[in-house]
Amino acid sequence: MTPQSDRGLSSVVGTITLVALVVVLATGVLAAGMAMASLGDPQPVATIEAATTTAACAGCGPDDQVVRLRHRNGDPLPMADLEFIVSVPGRESARLVDLPLSTNCIRDGHVEGPDLFDGRCGRVGGSLTSVGADSDGTWRAGETVHFRIQKRAVRLAPGDDVTVRVVHEPSDSVVVECAVRVRMRR
Repeated sequence: MTPQSDRGLSSVVGTITLVALVVVLATGVLAAGMAMASLGDPQPVATIEAATTTAACAGCGPDDQVVRLRHRNGDPLPMADLEFIVSVPGRESARLVDLPLSTNCIRDGHVEGPDLFDGRCGRVGGSLTSVGADSDGTWRAGETVHFRIQKRAVRLAPGDDVTVRVVHEPSDSVVVECAVRVRMRR
């Protein structure tokens, strides 16, 4: 009789161990990939600064009730990914959507909620539109956006605050929320 060898058994155990290790690693990589995919788009980070605006008055200049926001620094913000939610005293919030605007006019398709915005041409500008110097569709550091609250919708008074939230739609997150203080025209 010949003695029985354990060599064949070692080969089988090694192969089974190697296959099990590959299956465990593949499962871990697949789970990590699925978890990363479920995170969605990351929220951009930017510093936005709001300027004061002047109160409405009869015969005042073209800058009364104009809201200006300046992108100070941070990530470039593609306008197609943003919406602006604007709240004024005594009214429901309104949204500027479907950006950038194709002209320097706000049309009904770009407003959700009450129409607080002065839609006349020239009353909106900067990176909000696809015309002019900042018309590449992206709001970058150093660039501004502006829009005007129409006097027929609301007459802002000194001391009122206009609240603006800039929302990044893909991540459903608020990039910035700022209050614009209304001051008396000088």
